[in-house]
Amino acid sequence: MDDIMQNKENKIYRLEIFKSGRSKQERFSIDPITKKPFVNSVISLTGFAIVGGSARQDHPRAIEALMKLDVPYIVALPLVFQTTEEWLNSTLGLHPIQVALQVALPELDGGMEPIVFTSRDPKTGKSHALHKRVEQLCTRAIRWAELKRKTKEDKKLAITVFSFPPDKGNVRTAAYLKVMVTMLRSSGDFRSID
Repeated sequence: MDDIMQNKENKIYRLEIFKSGRSKQERFSIDPITKKPFVNSVISLTGFAIVGGSARQDHPRAIEALMKLDVPYIVALPLVFQTTEEWLNSTLGLHPIQVALQVALPELDGGMEPIVFTSRDPKTGKSHALHKRVEQLCTRAIRWAELKRKTKEDKKLAITVFSFPPDKGNVRTAAYLKVMVTMLRSSGDFRSID
């Protein structure tokens, strides 16, 4: 289903929100004449791979679909194996199976910033929205869309480096990788990206 959202500055953003496989949604997301997307961001509520769903993943087709859209793709996920309280009190965070299926697999497709948006009722097992997290999800989708619209000159990039292994005293090495050289080479690539 599509939802039109409006922020405080009255800028209209069209966010594609879908609950099933992405492949059937293309006709609603891309203008058949201009071949440009109708949407500014995509939010998957499935918590699974964007093409293929939970049963199988088709990463090449997912990448192809996302390249056509060329918009941010955010993964929203329901708490499946835990109640809200169990999740918040867990030292692990999300259940490991859920991390594998609903965080790692969508990331292989290009999904980013997984955000929990629903939970289960501990007594009935029924799903219910976590309203503050739904609001956060929509805000993040709008902000990613705003970033996509900015010119290269208006974008800012921060790179965090660390010292690893810590006992070697090699700041910015990241386990003997040539971090600074890679950063400098990448910054040239960033300048050439439209």
